[in-house]
Amino acid sequence: MKFWENIGTHLPRINRELLLLFLILLCGIGARFFLLGSVPAGLNQDEASMGYDAYSLLEYGIDRNAMHNPVHMIAWGSGQNALQAYVTIPFIKVFGLSIFSIRLVPALFGLLCLLLLYFASRRIAGPVFALLSVFILAICPWHITLSRWALESNMLPGMILLGFLLLLWAQQAQKIPVAAFSVFALAFYAYSTAYAFVPIFLFLYGLYAWRHRIFSIRQWLISLAVFGIVAFPIGLFLLVNFCDLPNLNLYFITIPHLPGAPRYSQMSSFFSADFWNMTLNNFKRVVEILFEKGTDDELQNSVRGVGSLYMLSIPFFFWGLVKCIYDFFGEKGPSLRFPLLLWFFVAFAIAGLSTPAVHRMNLVFFPMILLTAYGLWTLWNIRKEAVWVTIFLYMFFFVRFLTLYFNEYARDVGEFFFESYVDAVDYAYDNAAPSDTLYLSDYLNQPYIHVLFITQYDVREYIRTAVIPDKSSSFQIVRSFGRFVFGLDNPASKKANVVVAKNEEVRSFQTEKYYVKPFKYFTVLLRKDHYYLDDRGNPVLGEAPVGY
Repeated sequence: MKFWENIGTHLPRINRELLLLFLILLCGIGARFFLLGSVPAGLNQDEASMGYDAYSLLEYGIDRNAMHNPVHMIAWGSGQNALQAYVTIPFIKVFGLSIFSIRLVPALFGLLCLLLLYFASRRIAGPVFALLSVFILAICPWHITLSRWALESNMLPGMILLGFLLLLWAQQAQKIPVAAFSVFALAFYAYSTAYAFVPIFLFLYGLYAWRHRIFSIRQWLISLAVFGIVAFPIGLFLLVNFCDLPNLNLYFITIPHLPGAPRYSQMSSFFSADFWNMTLNNFKRVVEILFEKGTDDELQNSVRGVGSLYMLSIPFFFWGLVKCIYDFFGEKGPSLRFPLLLWFFVAFAIAGLSTPAVHRMNLVFFPMILLTAYGLWTLWNIRKEAVWVTIFLYMFFFVRFLTLYFNEYARDVGEFFFESYVDAVDYAYDNAAPSDTLYLSDYLNQPYIHVLFITQYDVREYIRTAVIPDKSSSFQIVRSFGRFVFGLDNPASKKANVVVAKNEEVRSFQTEKYYVKPFKYFTVLLRKDHYYLDDRGNPVLGEAPVGY
């Protein structure tokens, strides 16, 4: 088959490569940006928390826990990684605080990862391998899904990919790896999985590099010194919380003490009394997620019936893994395949140390994609026709994935993102009298965060008025702040003038006494003896005019 050779016959080879790369990137851009902010519909509490803290730092210089530039957010008590919040601040400055502005960051970073993977894989095995790698990533369900909502842990794989590319460049050019080490240190601020992955990866890579004399002692010392400087604040954060020390207020940053148990200790088997049994069960679950079911059954992480990776990839992954190991041992000098293999094996081992879920084991997917492409690349060198057939099969599964994602998935995932809560609260807040207290459903997780996000509330007023019964809890419950009260299981809510209720909660109210404004999952209730509807159906404070 001469299809490849005949593509762009009248163009230089490099232009053919760039043309194919451009077409693949267009495919990736479309999947990541189409209806951005609308699918998934709604706003998850993790997104709202990250977005509001970024907004507060921008506007007031403190987050909602009164911390000045914290190296790690306290969030709801057990902590939230800070890097994505800081990266999001410029976008909030330009576009304002909105679902679109906070989701623009992962979408753009997802697009950047396509380019990073292309340049990394091109260094490892040339242009064909690079194009196959970026093609698989461009249509990958895992990467499309994570690029479309603002979960802060989803930033970690891209940070490691950037560090990986810089490390390959430094090794190949025998340049000082200070840029790579800086990025690996920054990864500590992206997600707690990096606390285990980065030191193990760099230690084992350091042994390999030392054996092959890839870098000089001077280069190592400078790189490690910069790594230590960048990582020092997060090291202080771990020390403060491990030793139960108070907050450290430094000149321009804050090292917070989390009032609740840190999430990294709650989710890891490393801190469990039943370490070995828990870790073994975790590995069984990891294998099930990656190679059997393809999904962790958490709807927000994957599309039902598709999973995180197309199951078509699994045989190519195993073949690529075996072939990459074989080629690595066949090389005499320093190999660029070693960092790739090391990434996969360390990430796979780390995946078993935490309760398995796609977003917690997300470091394993980039090397799996690269090794899958490696399997296809070796097949390309044997029989190109088989690879083209595989590419067409991938495109079929990709179209099926998009069809499910923008239809069935968009409907199914709505409740996880509390779809229509933003619309209901926004409607109630816009139409309520300034003197009215709003009673809001606490059906969703941490509803106060959504309200802060929606109203862009003055964080200083929130700190002054927030009622938190147990401030030492891992998940601090805010009962009220300002004119907002959460929970409808009290007599006061039944007398309130403005109520936002889950649809199922509406039946506990005497609806004949209210104007009812329904949304998809939530409903706004406005008392008729306090409001009337004008001729356009808009709520107006006061009694209706005589004869109205």
